[in-house]
Amino acid sequence: MNRQTWGITPKIDEVDQFLLETPRARDVFRECHPEVCFWAFTGEAIQFSKLGEPRRGYWERVNALRTVEPNVYDHLWEATSSGLDGGGDDDLIDAFATALTAVGPQSQLQTLPADPIVDSEGLPMEIVYRSLSATE
Repeated sequence: MNRQTWGITPKIDEVDQFLLETPRARDVFRECHPEVCFWAFTGEAIQFSKLGEPRRGYWERVNALRTVEPNVYDHLWEATSSGLDGGGDDDLIDAFATALTAVGPQSQLQTLPADPIVDSEGLPMEIVYRSLSATE
């Protein structure tokens, strides 16, 4: 387990506990990962590292977002000029990717793996992404 994952383990436990205590929330709160979202939006893996090549990585990801939301530049400008603190540009881009996944039509949601298993508590072990080629 990497350091970043270890650092958010308490938050993961909180979400799991909430889902166990609130079964109706299981269809609303689902796990996704920004890099999987970018892949799904473009149909190919992101080429540039957001840390190793931050400018190229940033613009590659913004262009991936544009495949789903043509006005993403306006949204990014509004978010960055409104005084949001606490995160970097890469965090903002990742948040947009997961938000654009969440607001898409249910018919476009797919999972990795395609047929998720459940953990010992009955919670699905899946990563959700938005397939733009799926029926709207």
